[in-house]
Amino acid sequence: MNSLVYIMKNYRIFTIIAIAFFSASCHVDKEYSLKRDNINYEINAGQQIVVPIGSFSTIKIKDMLNKEAETYFNFEDDEDYCFYRPEGKTLTDFRFGKFEIAGLEFIHLDKAHIPHIRFYMDVRNALPFTFDVTCSIIDTLGNPVKGVVPVINAHIEEGSEEIPSFTPATLDIMSSKELKGVAFDGIRFDLKVAKMPSSDLTINRSCGLAIKNVRIQLPEGLNFKIRKNKKDKSE
Repeated sequence: MNSLVYIMKNYRIFTIIAIAFFSASCHVDKEYSLKRDNINYEINAGQQIVVPIGSFSTIKIKDMLNKEAETYFNFEDDEDYCFYRPEGKTLTDFRFGKFEIAGLEFIHLDKAHIPHIRFYMDVRNALPFTFDVTCSIIDTLGNPVKGVVPVINAHIEEGSEEIPSFTPATLDIMSSKELKGVAFDGIRFDLKVAKMPSSDLTINRSCGLAIKNVRIQLPEGLNFKIRKNKKDKSE
């Protein structure tokens, strides 16, 4: 995650160096001088850069189930887990559970002038369930953060222990125009299954979901200002 901070710092340094070099090495007419009235201090950079972050460890099935979903599973110590289909009942639009990614408090959308962040990722699924995913942005207490809008594109296909599925997914995080001074700590992913299996299943206790090959991009770039000349007292 520190890669984003590294890029932000280096874009500022690169831009200032480039402008300083241009100012020192070019001779121009007065109409084209680089005085403050002729300089646009607003800078945008980094739209096309995608930075790799890494991968997260597997979230095991027992750690993601909610209380309702747990009632349909049998968890025995040192044994595989069993899903038991309820007699005479089909489970549809079933709220399976959730998992969270925390530690994103360094992302401060308003303070850093980052209006839009995009995450690319691959989701590895070793479970025999197909998941629809929604998400919310949360603070350190796990509460939703107002003013930060997440949009996820992910339909996770079912897999197995022997042949897990890999689903590419994108997550866009944007701030509303009125947002001021808000940061966030994590992302909560909520999982729903359109239709649970119609037969009993045995699932290896180590199976679950894993987020792999996470990359981050700033689709609208990074916006910042060049420091103005201190000699100019009118500013």
